Amino acid sequence: MYRFTYKKFITLLMIVLVIIGGVIWYKEQTANKEAPKRANFVLNIIELGEVNG
Repeated sequence: MYRFTYKKFITLLMIVLVIIGGVIWYKEQTANKEAPKRANFVLNIIELGEVNG
């Protein structure tokens, strides 16, 4: 029979937490990317149209 000790449990828990933390960090990094230059250009045109229009 396979026995599950506290040391193995803590090690497994730490590995899972590191993996989950890495995934969350990676998703945050991809979400915070700067918009492409063309998107900024279009946004500026839209804002100017609202100000002048």
